[in-house]
This record gives sequence, C-alpha cells and structure tokens, in this order.
Amino acid sequence: MSEFEVHAGDIFMVGRHKFLCGDIEKDECCELLEIPSKIYMVYSDPPWNPGNARMWRTLSRLDGHSGRKVNWDRFVARFCEHTIYSNPDHIFVEMGVKQTPNYINAVLENGFPDFRKGWNVFYNYVHPNKILYFSNIGGFTGNPEGMKNEPMTRHVFEHIAKQDEIVFDPCVGLGMTARMAHRFKMTCYGVELNPMRLKKTLLWLLKHGYEVNKI
Repeated sequence: MSEFEVHAGDIFMVGRHKFLCGDIEKDECCELLEIPSKIYMVYSDPPWNPGNARMWRTLSRLDGHSGRKVNWDRFVARFCEHTIYSNPDHIFVEMGVKQTPNYINAVLENGFPDFRKGWNVFYNYVHPNKILYFSNIGGFTGNPEGMKNEPMTRHVFEHIAKQDEIVFDPCVGLGMTARMAHRFKMTCYGVELNPMRLKKTLLWLLKHGYEVNKI
C-alpha cells in the first residue's frame, strides 16, 4: 500500500522485513514480531542517556506527553532483553562517550556476550560517541574509528553483513539499520517507539521498491 498511517501497536511486513511500532520498556516486542530463536546480528542506536530517552517518549506523545522521568536502569535492562532475545552472533551498539563505561558494565550484567572493542565515532562533531562491539565469537575486521553517520554504519555492515541473514534493531530511529539491510540483502526486524519516525523508514523502503503491508 502506498497510503498508510502508523500507530502504536502496528506491525508491518515490508518485503522480507518486519517492523513494530512498539515500546521496548513495556511490550514484549520480540514475541510480537515473532523473531526467530537465532539471528545473525543486532545493530542499534538507542537513547544515550535518561534525558534522551525521556525526549523520545515525549516526542512520541507517550505518558501524557509529560516526558516522565525514565527509569534508566529498567530501560537498559529491557533494551538488553530484546537485544539478546535471539542469541545474536554479533551486537553493535552506538552510545554516547560519557555513558560508555557505565553502559558496558550494565549490558554485561544483563547478559550481553563479551565486549570486544569500541571505536570513537561521531553523530556529529558536537556529539562524539562510540560504536561498541559485543560477540562471543568475534570476527569483525573493520575499523570505523573517526567516522560519522551513514558511512560509519555502512563500514560496519561492509565488514560483517551476510546476505539473507537477519539483523535486528530494537530502536529503529530513522532506519539506518533497515537501509543497510536493504543494501546488503539482509532481513531486518525492527522496533520503533515513534510512529512518525517509523513511517519515514517505511516510506524509504517503499521508495526503494518494497510493498508495505500492515498485518
């Protein structure tokens, strides 16, 4: 369909890709998406801190638009639950530099595989961040040090993507993981809190030849 709206709870099949407009803090999103029990990788850019997480809830018009104080420990725990649900071989997470040490400790406490390495990259030149790599098997040979935005994400996929394998993103945002899945012929499962941001991802895929079907 070329005309559609996105609302909380909606699930879409877009070719081989599948997306949910959901809330990883409250919803069992992996079960709703029926993600397979074993997948190849996760790539995600979740909120970097409590303020960032609160902002996205407010913009998504959740919790009475109040931007309630986010329970950051719970958010991280729920992000981890979704990330490791399907036992991925490789996990890549973008994270703000200031939060990185505490974040690594938190995700390891919540069942992430071994921390392999982190690289200094940029969302923009005002906000330096890290790409953190977790894996029990290793094998990533790329070096995204100093990169930013789409070239950075593309570099990671160039060195790890496998055609027809599954990549999952619990915080889709503007859909960079979905775009890379399209480029490298992978299958993307994704969750996004904000209906308008998810719609932008779906429209991008529609523009690139996919049919969008609400299920």
